[in-house]
Amino acid sequence: MALLWVRNETHPSEKRTPIIPEHTSVVIQHGHKVVIESSNNRVFPDSQYIKTGCSIAPSGSWVSASKETIILGLKELSQTNIPLMHTHIYFAHAYNDKKVFHEDSGISALMQQFQQGKGMHYDLELLVDKNKRRITSFGREAGLSAACIGLLIWVQKQQGMARPYKIKSFYTSLQEGLNDTQKAVASIRVKPNVLIIGNGRSSQGVIDVLQRFELPLTQWGRYETKSSKKLLEILNYDMFFNCICVKDDIEPFLRIEQMHAGQTLSLIVDITSETYSYNPLPIYTGTTSYENPTHCIHLNEKNLDIVAIDNLPSFFPLESSISFSSQLLPHLVQFLNKDITYPWQIAGELFHQALRIL
Repeated sequence: MALLWVRNETHPSEKRTPIIPEHTSVVIQHGHKVVIESSNNRVFPDSQYIKTGCSIAPSGSWVSASKETIILGLKELSQTNIPLMHTHIYFAHAYNDKKVFHEDSGISALMQQFQQGKGMHYDLELLVDKNKRRITSFGREAGLSAACIGLLIWVQKQQGMARPYKIKSFYTSLQEGLNDTQKAVASIRVKPNVLIIGNGRSSQGVIDVLQRFELPLTQWGRYETKSSKKLLEILNYDMFFNCICVKDDIEPFLRIEQMHAGQTLSLIVDITSETYSYNPLPIYTGTTSYENPTHCIHLNEKNLDIVAIDNLPSFFPLESSISFSSQLLPHLVQFLNKDITYPWQIAGELFHQALRIL
């Protein structure tokens, strides 16, 4: 029997969960125990987990769990300066198959904590099948969220609203968010001409929303982004969604010196929000938030706003959690059953590789 311990997410705007109550019952049926840390912010209340047979523990109490406990979460660990002795499963954004992201000093410290505690980490972003395709992703939900947030901000810009632009921190349902976005778009005559770069799950989420509202869009892939001359055409669109995941050094899509007052582009939604490592948009630093959703680059009378919220899928936490949990569940059950399949093998090897090159 394995003990699965689900952390409380401490990010203030994080309402998602990696495993929904319905799926914890499946884990328990396989003979395992599940502990859920109490949360007032999670989209599913503690009471729903109790009904499926889970135990409830105080927030942050995973640090005192037995060494054999498997700790499951989504975002970064909140505790610092403690040796990490457990097996952790979460999105660390600390390394990939090529490098450790030393640009962030916190990442070096995190990896040292794993070294000190002799713990193990499986990054949810690095769980891939034999075709190198990720088995778990919030990609489509990130795209849906990005499209709605981008359009809501675009409308406020057209109406001359002052920053910070106002958006909700989350919606109780995707349909509610789509309804609000549709009303906002219908309230203005000028519709944005939109460019999407990327051809994955997040770009499809963006496209689904834009097509729903019958907005003009252009989609680029690798061919278009190979040309520096072509990349300058980004400035001719009203709105640009960056939907790519970069794993190698590439030519930046835009540089700050290319910005000018005569450009059409006035809003970028950077779904990746990768402000270090391989960054295709080195025109801003740091992420934005639901409370203050944009960075602003002042270009005389014209301003370029950039949305770089690093937990976009939490805009629709219910649908995001259900989708992700459904993807993860069969692989998680195998892992708890000590059936270490290909995705877990690869993620484990990449963690050990990261420790070696630290």
